[in-house]
Amino acid sequence: MNHVGRASGAGALGVVFGQGAAEAAGVGVGVDDQGGHRASGPHRVPPANLDGVKFDLPSACGRMLTMSSSRQAARSYHHGLLRQSLLAAARALLAGRPAAELSLREVARHAGVSHAAPYHHFSDRHALLLALGEGCMTEFVTAQEQAAAAQPTPLRQLVALGEAYVAYAAQQPHAFTLIFDPQLCPPGAVSPFTPLIERNQALLARVLAEAHASGDLRAAQPEVLAQGLWAAVHGLAQLVMTGHLPPQATPQILWGLLSAEFRASPPQ
Repeated sequence: MNHVGRASGAGALGVVFGQGAAEAAGVGVGVDDQGGHRASGPHRVPPANLDGVKFDLPSACGRMLTMSSSRQAARSYHHGLLRQSLLAAARALLAGRPAAELSLREVARHAGVSHAAPYHHFSDRHALLLALGEGCMTEFVTAQEQAAAAQPTPLRQLVALGEAYVAYAAQQPHAFTLIFDPQLCPPGAVSPFTPLIERNQALLARVLAEAHASGDLRAAQPEVLAQGLWAAVHGLAQLVMTGHLPPQATPQILWGLLSAEFRASPPQ
């Protein structure tokens, strides 16, 4: 789905936060290929090849990230892993608390390095959060790409995109909030997030264009529909994230949303 403001599993975090650190943290981002949903209404919702996109962060991962000795910390300096270790520590902490509660001192402690070490790579807390947000955005967009790629038709791809979007918000609320923080990614401004935003926009635009070419799309202006769909799915994600709607209602709601603009109903 679109974003004003994407590597599966530990690989996604390995690319952004450092493979070794991601493995040490037990951080995974993946799509359950055994998934599928059943609607609560008269229709059966087609499987979206995910039983919710899973972003598994064990509760003890923050402790697991702590290096066991000063030798290990020193080794990270010599091998150029300090930045990756700090980002992995910050990502683990973000799983359990909002970004507003993160400090450079605490991140350094969880990475097993000195309090001054973060300043070798991050000028201040804002710089750390910007890099952390970029990594979370990579997870978020990649989950949508994987979900869409697993589906055979544009309509199913759209539902899968929405499910992945909502699942990330529900399972990683602090990361989701961070990537939409206007202080990190001001709307319309160029930032490190920009290539990921464009990648996400291109994904939705491609699926909508394919739906239009297949004759399933009623709207004459897919780009206008893209904005409307994004707004609706983002609102749904917020409602699920804050507990106002149950996650299992997502597929039914998405099909209901799409039925207003597409010549298709959920398969029986």
